Amino acid sequence: MLTVRDVVRIAPNELVFVTPQALADLYGSHNKNLELFPKTQINNHGNDEHGGIIWEWDPVRHRKVAKQLSPAFSGRALRAKEPTLHRYIDLFVERMKALGGGAHGPPYLSLLSDFNKAVVVIQMSWRFPLLSPLKYLFLLFKAMRPHSHIRDHSRQQLEQRIRRKGAVEHLDFFEQLIPEDREPPKDRKEMRHLEQVAGQLLVAGYEPPAMWFYFTIYHLLKEPVILKTLTEEIRTAFESYSDITSGAAASLPYLTACLKESLRVMPNVLTGMPVVSPGAVVDGTFIPKGVICQSSPFALARSPRNFYEPLHFRPERWLPEEHPLYDTRFADDNRKGFHPFSQGPRMCAGKEIAWWQSRVFIAKVLWTFDLEMVSGHQINMDRDLKGWGLYDKPELPSFQRAIQQGDDGRPRLVDDAAIPSLPSGFVLVKTSAVALNPTDHKIVKNFPIPGAYVGTDFSGTVVRAADDVDSDALKPGTMVSGAAFGFAPVHRQANGAFAEYVRAPADLLLRVPPSSPDKDTIGPLEAATLSTSIATCLLALWSPDALGLPGTPDSPDVSDKPVPVLVYGGSTATGTIAVQLLRLSGYDPIATCSLRNFELVRGRGASAVFEYSAPNVAAEIKARTGGRLKYVLDCISDADSVAICYGAIQRAGGRYVSLERVPDELLAKRRAVRPTFVLAAEVSGAEIRLGQEGYDRPASREKHELAVRCMDMFQRLLDAGRLRAHPIEVLEGGLQGVMRGLDILAAGGVSGKKLVAAVD
Repeated sequence: MLTVRDVVRIAPNELVFVTPQALADLYGSHNKNLELFPKTQINNHGNDEHGGIIWEWDPVRHRKVAKQLSPAFSGRALRAKEPTLHRYIDLFVERMKALGGGAHGPPYLSLLSDFNKAVVVIQMSWRFPLLSPLKYLFLLFKAMRPHSHIRDHSRQQLEQRIRRKGAVEHLDFFEQLIPEDREPPKDRKEMRHLEQVAGQLLVAGYEPPAMWFYFTIYHLLKEPVILKTLTEEIRTAFESYSDITSGAAASLPYLTACLKESLRVMPNVLTGMPVVSPGAVVDGTFIPKGVICQSSPFALARSPRNFYEPLHFRPERWLPEEHPLYDTRFADDNRKGFHPFSQGPRMCAGKEIAWWQSRVFIAKVLWTFDLEMVSGHQINMDRDLKGWGLYDKPELPSFQRAIQQGDDGRPRLVDDAAIPSLPSGFVLVKTSAVALNPTDHKIVKNFPIPGAYVGTDFSGTVVRAADDVDSDALKPGTMVSGAAFGFAPVHRQANGAFAEYVRAPADLLLRVPPSSPDKDTIGPLEAATLSTSIATCLLALWSPDALGLPGTPDSPDVSDKPVPVLVYGGSTATGTIAVQLLRLSGYDPIATCSLRNFELVRGRGASAVFEYSAPNVAAEIKARTGGRLKYVLDCISDADSVAICYGAIQRAGGRYVSLERVPDELLAKRRAVRPTFVLAAEVSGAEIRLGQEGYDRPASREKHELAVRCMDMFQRLLDAGRLRAHPIEVLEGGLQGVMRGLDILAAGGVSGKKLVAAVD
């Protein structure tokens, strides 16, 4: 007998049941050809004809199509298809080996992810006939288009299949519907029916199995002990990869248990299949004729009345009692409520092939790879997953780990930071590595902004791009290097490099070239060091209000005698980039640094290097340049560096660029020298407001346009291996290591290297 807890009325004439017996009464049958509770038209979108197979509401028509298709799903047919299925699973494994996280699925993935949203609108139009005309307005929305895309694609593939007749590359599921010896259908009604069958097989055969694989791997990665146990079972059973077959994989009890548990925790279909009561008893209660009924597989599988620890992934519940890992805590589980492929006349025809694919897929993946979760804390299916009839795989988590400024302005590592939004012209990047700049701790110390994210330099892979971004140049999976200027008001909200996700302006990103034995290339850690240094250099060297040098790597200076340019602090990250750019631009770079970093700076292209602590260093530089030093980039920018730089500049004066604000009294000592202070964030073109004299900057379209032009040049230098990254020192521990690195920077404990960390 049903209780209040066993049934929920979701509409005046519609009930949802959550008991195993109700599931059997609604969908099961003593006679597999008899449907006591016929299906409603809701899945057929209110169309009396052409329902295909899955959405066909008429029991007679459904039985006819199922009978036609059943030979395609027989054991004999599956054995004939086995080589083809192995080939595609093997191809997936090879792609994982070659591309790892950068591999992309076919376009149907995104189509089917939105497909169930479209179905919601169509079904609602059937439930509320007066609103039915409004469904055509939804065709203007992107989420509705996959429905027509799948229909059109199914029609095209069907027409090609008919033209080929028996000339197919491998056996498919239309052998019985369009046999080689039969004339192709010409009747439009029959063609419409076949189109429906094709589209429904596409939806059922692609998305649910893919989600089954996805959820199984997810739960295994979240449970390392279970993953280890299953991996050992697979590798013990198979001496080689080629030994893995469907029959052999079916004999592995723990593999089957893990797959069953994945289906229980995350059933492939979220909603029940509505049926119509003929006036019959459901779990001991009479339901009047015409009442729409369904059972919720999700609620059944997660009910504590049916399963012990229902919200936990526990494969042991499915093991036979004689198995050494069998756990008696699960002895009272009510498995009658577990029918992930439905039951009775409407049971999924592809059940056996789904099991075959899943066992072989998981076995081959775990035999080949040692898997572990990367940033597993950020993924929580119960929190992040969305679904209608089917699931939408979460493209992004709801929250991330990030370093934020607390209420006191000090940096702190949090687990519930928001994912950055994506305004026009920006891309969202999954961070691979970050680099620490002196600016990162100075901004936090001197310009606290509670809630602001910390960090500037990063490398990572593109996850998503705004609609106005060039999708070919920055498609998902592209490795990029960039900077997030979190202290500029336009970028301030929920954005900084020291996070798992970061957004950046697309036109200021550099693509990281693939590794090559023929030229100097950089990896993700080295790539993370580039962007702030490059932004600083392009402003300092080529902005008209800074040094304003005419020569560039694309158009080098052609003076008879190379013009000297002093880089004070040549062993800093900005200094080593500046020295290289000056050399490539036809200038004579000279530099200062500590004695231990001489070889580093010389190796980057400096023609002369001076120890900055030498008592007469200004005079030595003046002598080396013949008293004609006009241009100076000061990467240290303190009282001592100003004095040395000003002392080395020619008598006629020149230009001096600092990377920090220098007191006016120091700069006033030589009126013939024009000083400028640059901020790397100016390349964004956005207004900068830090609330302190000298640090606020107006928006500047000119500086942004200069940066965009220079980025094209820098990309060519990187692609050609002509620009080398600064030496790095790797911090262990991911973002926790970054927290330690900020303390090291604050203490002045870095020289000649850039602190970097992999974000794991």
